[in-house]
Amino acid sequence: MIEKGNNRPLSGQDYPNSKIMLFHAYLRNAIAYVPTVVKLQTGAYVDVDPVAVVPVANTDDLRRALLDAGGRKTLSFLLRRRTIGCRRSC
Repeated sequence: MIEKGNNRPLSGQDYPNSKIMLFHAYLRNAIAYVPTVVKLQTGAYVDVDPVAVVPVANTDDLRRALLDAGGRKTLSFLLRRRTIGCRRSC
């Protein structure tokens, strides 16, 4: 988004009281799927349950699902390494 009369894009510094909302939304056959996003120890983000499933025609529920997903705290997960051939907890 570019402000009128200014050629630079807006950034987080333009809105000091705002927070970054990270969420994903998928649309298929007029159904919106909004999963929870978690951050792995490696820094990657992945989608996990719970997933809000909302018909696009129901705009109130769709808006609520998007706001809920954006308002959820991004969780962090530690992944345990497993060695090849390990059959017990490694």
